[in-house]
Amino acid sequence: MLSLEHLHPFIAHFPIAFGTLVVILAIWVFFKKDHIGYLTIMFILTFLAIIGAQIAGHYAILGKLTPEVEALVEEQAVWNIYAFWVALVGCFISMIAWMTYLRNHTIWERLFIILTLVFALGTCWTVFEATIRQDALVFDHGVGVRSVGTDSVEWRASK
Repeated sequence: MLSLEHLHPFIAHFPIAFGTLVVILAIWVFFKKDHIGYLTIMFILTFLAIIGAQIAGHYAILGKLTPEVEALVEEQAVWNIYAFWVALVGCFISMIAWMTYLRNHTIWERLFIILTLVFALGTCWTVFEATIRQDALVFDHGVGVRSVGTDSVEWRASK
């Protein structure tokens, strides 16, 4: 059966891909001063992808966790919250940049484009930090990975 637990690996890659696209678009907008609307839309999609990955990740943890794994889960959750807030602020700044672009306020537009680029880089960095913790959970501790007939933690302990 298809559930959020099974979709988490699929959903978790969207913030990484979208965040990278936001940085590329922000650099493009900085130099070319066009496609600001696309940048704003991509930033909003990145923000929504972060929320989706957080929700799916909540349901992806299976079985009882060791204290070490629980600490890593908490650390990853903190980085997810950072990514959430940085992306949210970046979305608003990107919207303001788009509005100043539409109203031909070139000085303010440039400032908000630079701030959008900064927050795009911040979003990528916080998503990357959360991903490092997720990789450790999956590859070092076996969280979310099951062998047939065993719980994920039991599977890792048997290795």
